[in-house]
Amino acid sequence: MKTWIWWPCRLACRIYFTLFHRRRILGREGFPPAGAVLVLANHASFLDPPFVGSATPRLCYFLARSSLASIPLFGRLLRAVGVHFVDREGSARAGLARAIESLEAGEVLCMFPEGTRSSTGEVGAFRSGALLVLRRVPVPVVPAGVRGTFRAWPRTRKLPRPVRCAVHFGPPMSAAEVLAPGGFEELRRRIAELAGSPLAPATPRGDDPSEGSDGGARPFPVGPFPISTS
Repeated sequence: MKTWIWWPCRLACRIYFTLFHRRRILGREGFPPAGAVLVLANHASFLDPPFVGSATPRLCYFLARSSLASIPLFGRLLRAVGVHFVDREGSARAGLARAIESLEAGEVLCMFPEGTRSSTGEVGAFRSGALLVLRRVPVPVVPAGVRGTFRAWPRTRKLPRPVRCAVHFGPPMSAAEVLAPGGFEELRRRIAELAGSPLAPATPRGDDPSEGSDGGARPFPVGPFPISTS
C-alpha cells in the first residue's frame, strides 16, 4: 500500500459519499485502535468496498479478483490503495495466504463472506473462507452492516443513484466466538441486523469436514477464493 495515494483516495471517497449518498457512520468508536482486525461485511453493491474502506478509522486492505489488475490504470490504483489480487482460477491457498499475511502483520483486512453481491438485498449464506483464515490467525472480528448501497447501485443498474447510505460497525467478536458451534451464523445474523437487511435462507452445507458446526456456512471452494466476483 502507498499511503500517499491511499489518503487522498480515502478523502475523495468520503467527499463522494457525503455529497451523493449523505453518508452516515455508526459504531466506529468501538473499532479496535491497534492490532490485526478482520472486518466482515454484507455485500450488495460495487459501492461497498470504497464505502467501508473510507469509513474504517484505520488503513484497510481488501481482496479482489485478479482480473481487475489487468484494467489499465485502475489495476495500478487498486494495488496502490492496498488491494490484494487473487487468481480465482488458481488454488484457493493463494487467497488464504494473502489474507493471513495481512493479519499476521497486524493490519485491518476486510472481506465480504457472501462471496458476491446480493441480487435481492438479503444477506446470503457465508462461505467458509473467513473461518479458515480465523483458524490460522485468531484475530478480533468486527461485523459491519452496509445500508442503502443496494438501492443506490444494485446489479440491475449501470450507474449509482443518490440514495442515502450508512455503515454500522458492531462490537467486535473474538475468533473463539465466531469459531464456536453456530458462531458463524450468529455473526451473519448480527451483520444482517446492522445492515437492516433480511437473512436469506442458509444454503445447506456440504460434507466439508473442515467446517465443523458453523451453521449456514457454504463450503470453501477448492479453486476460486470467496471474494466479490461480480
